[in-house]
Amino acid sequence: MRLPRQFAHSRLYQYQKEIRICMRLGARWPDRVRLAAATLEFHAANLAGLAGPGAVLAPGRYSVDIGRGATDLWLRRRSGDFFILHEIFTCAAYTIPAKWLGRVATVVDLGANVGLTTLFLAQSFPEARYVCVEPNPANAAVLRRNVAWLGARAEVIEAAVTDYSGQVAFTDSEPSYNGHIAGPGQTGHMVRCCTLDEIVASRGLGRIDILKIDIEGAERDVLRSNPACLSNVGLIIIELHDDYSLSDFGKDLAPLGFTVIPPGPQHDNAMVIAVSREAGLPPRGTAVTAEEMAVPSSPLSKVPA
Repeated sequence: MRLPRQFAHSRLYQYQKEIRICMRLGARWPDRVRLAAATLEFHAANLAGLAGPGAVLAPGRYSVDIGRGATDLWLRRRSGDFFILHEIFTCAAYTIPAKWLGRVATVVDLGANVGLTTLFLAQSFPEARYVCVEPNPANAAVLRRNVAWLGARAEVIEAAVTDYSGQVAFTDSEPSYNGHIAGPGQTGHMVRCCTLDEIVASRGLGRIDILKIDIEGAERDVLRSNPACLSNVGLIIIELHDDYSLSDFGKDLAPLGFTVIPPGPQHDNAMVIAVSREAGLPPRGTAVTAEEMAVPSSPLSKVPA
């Protein structure tokens, strides 16, 4: 019974942290209570086996304060939106140590989901330009609502990022954060796809100060297609999937002089980060240890319960 009790205690502690974040994010008391109630509803639905794409409710509007006064945040109850909300705002998964950043003018968010990473980064970089790329039509609809308050500084591209342009089969039958390009034997609906270089060229981007990548397994094909724009990227923050290891990631970026930093307390980063040589760190390439390769890629490990 010891392990289940420890597990229950850790979950309760996590839920308490999430409720505190709801109290901080809500612009007014009714919104704080509604965010907290929807968070608990999400966890209860998962524990009762009632979660899943068919159980997702229509987007609800919450008034939140993320540093610029009250603004609308749209989230779908009983969906992975609440998992992502707390991965990003409670666990601060996309916190980037300031020592690796200079002036941030352009952020490209690949796998933007409903825009929560963009909103998190906008707290620190309120004047930056954001290009958000998301292939799931339902997610993209909520994404547009969530970044609307950024005005012309936020653009949404509804497409999958791959190593070629055209169309690709995309499956979104899993939780709202796990949609991915269909693999062999999988079915999906056709969505537009494009390359990273096409995105950069179509939006007239020069330098990308932060490139965030969470594209559910497509990152290997994208990075190994050798996008020319990577030479103008200051920092990459990425979630690695499937069998694309930290070592593989380091090897692919080594020719460009990036230093790959695994998650850990040494630098207080929760995600894998690659910093360009401009940051003044010595190129580390593939020099990662077995212990570093074993670290989790996400503070919540994508297990919503």
